[in-house]
Amino acid sequence: MLQQITFRYGKVKAFGVRWRAVILPVALIVLIAGLVWSVRDLGVSVSDVRWDALAIAFLATLPASIYLNSVEFRLCGEAIGKRLDLAHALKVTTAGTIANILPVPASLAIRGKALMDKGAGLTDSGKILGLAATMWVFTAMFITGLSLPGLVLSVVIGGTGLLGMIVIALLIARWSSIQLGLEFALVRLGMLVLFVLRMILIFTALCIAVSISDAGILSGVGIISATVAIVPSGLGVTEGAGALLATVRDASPAAAFLALTLNRIMSLSANGIAFAGLHIWSIPPKGEPV
Repeated sequence: MLQQITFRYGKVKAFGVRWRAVILPVALIVLIAGLVWSVRDLGVSVSDVRWDALAIAFLATLPASIYLNSVEFRLCGEAIGKRLDLAHALKVTTAGTIANILPVPASLAIRGKALMDKGAGLTDSGKILGLAATMWVFTAMFITGLSLPGLVLSVVIGGTGLLGMIVIALLIARWSSIQLGLEFALVRLGMLVLFVLRMILIFTALCIAVSISDAGILSGVGIISATVAIVPSGLGVTEGAGALLATVRDASPAAAFLALTLNRIMSLSANGIAFAGLHIWSIPPKGEPV
């Protein structure tokens, strides 16, 4: 059964890659339409926004998330015996995050090329990047499970996520060590905690009350939908899933959609600024050899 699910998911992803150039503009239209709807439904104005909370979210949580993302990529290299310096890892991960929204599946290609440039084989690069992405999904499931109110759902989803994290950590440990496998899990957990904190700050900026559990669920679902969706970076799908989940939680769908959209905009902006800054910083002064 697992093979059938994997096969069918592969077919769906292949369809998404083939029609990516068409899917992307449609998803962008959906995202913009949803953004307009959510702002109108909430009646939010510029004067209502708490800019201090948004500033903290942007200037504190996003740099930390970008850093941890680069650390995770360095761990990918370490797992297959390839050392990556921090500056290079930052360039690759920020470029990959931006490339996620392009009409070509460039993010994995960028990471894979960076590893192969260091001498890694195509198979090893693909396996470790696949395991890292799977760890991200299982970590999101774990956080989502912890945030769910029902004991049964919480145990099933959270337990599945925790079990998956352990299995992935053990698989990574086969390449290197148990310590490295645990570091993968801890880095991903850290990134998710930052995601939850950022969501809380965004809701605070919108003057909308949100519980830690609701922020946790939105963060977990946002990551899962962005990772497994056929739409580039889950554009529109992540926000729509959050809005749909909000109706089940008796929360505001418009608030969930707007918060997730703001998170996307801030994340892309921060990664763009970081990538541009790293690129400018690495350009040697005139007269010096490249």
